[in-house]
Amino acid sequence: CSCVGCSNFGAACGPGKELSWVSDENYLEGMKLTKLVGMKAIEAVNEIKAAAGGAPAAAPAAAAPAGGPVVSALADRINTKMPNPENPKYKFVHVGFTSPGGDAFNTDKDKHGYRYDAVPIANGVIMA
Repeated sequence: CSCVGCSNFGAACGPGKELSWVSDENYLEGMKLTKLVGMKAIEAVNEIKAAAGGAPAAAPAAAAPAGGPVVSALADRINTKMPNPENPKYKFVHVGFTSPGGDAFNTDKDKHGYRYDAVPIANGVIMA
């Protein structure tokens, strides 16, 4: 959510809006964080599995490069949820809630009914 720094996607927040409303600069900066969130989610599940005696699905992610934690480029910009991987390391689910009462009660949603930063976070997990 925006409380953890995904506010770069704020231009997509509100009825009738979507990720295409986000500037390229804000998109790239926001995706750095959501890709890191995805990497950390995989690392956390690997650690939980290892602690429970199971083998992790993959080796932990490599250390962050010197220029920042994750590199993002406009070439990988996508304004919708990416397709699910054919052979995912793990299966995650995104659960959202839409309040009854229409747009007046769902100002944090985009025109598709998702919280404005949910798609970038899901894509960050998919890219991990």
